[in-house]
Amino acid sequence: MKLLVILIILFVATGFSSSLSSSSSSSSSSSPSKYIYSETYQPTDTTCTNSVVSSEFALDGLCEYGSLSRCINGNQAVEITYYSEMNCTGEPFDKISIPVDSCIEGFPGKLYCVDEINIPTSNALLTIFSETCDWKETLESFQIRTMNTCFDFNNQMLYFTCNATNLVEEVYPSGSSCSGSPISQTAGFIPQNCNDVMTGNNVTYICV
Repeated sequence: MKLLVILIILFVATGFSSSLSSSSSSSSSSSPSKYIYSETYQPTDTTCTNSVVSSEFALDGLCEYGSLSRCINGNQAVEITYYSEMNCTGEPFDKISIPVDSCIEGFPGKLYCVDEINIPTSNALLTIFSETCDWKETLESFQIRTMNTCFDFNNQMLYFTCNATNLVEEVYPSGSSCSGSPISQTAGFIPQNCNDVMTGNNVTYICV
């Protein structure tokens, strides 16, 4: 469970087809997009030019942990509204607008408005949130964590691998290339069935 929590905190790919086939067309269209696609880069990559560490497809207008995101201005920007209530009710206390395809200052990442989800076929752990266990019909968000890639997090280097049943985290010294013997290695069990989570939704994990 600890490893899965780390993945969610990191939020967000090498190893899969990242050509957002609908991003260019939807960005120039005035019709609403179906999803907000976010990319997260390593903390030191302040220009968002290197490998994507993680990514997410979330329904346009989905409330996640007290923040509600929508595509605006003909899909040229993403507006994020923050609420004190986790279910995005009551009066908002802050609102920001972020242009699409721009590196977010202070948090290396990019946002896009897209119409389709590109599912990775290798080197990824998929975390799928849905209203029911039939996630293909009731999808809410689709998080992608890159596997088999060395990246910097909290003054140490992390390297994740997964298979059908386990997620393995290896920790290496800061500045290393994740080679040699790790400082520590932790294995976590990947749930095989759709499980209820604290949000009341369902979550499915798939290693590809």
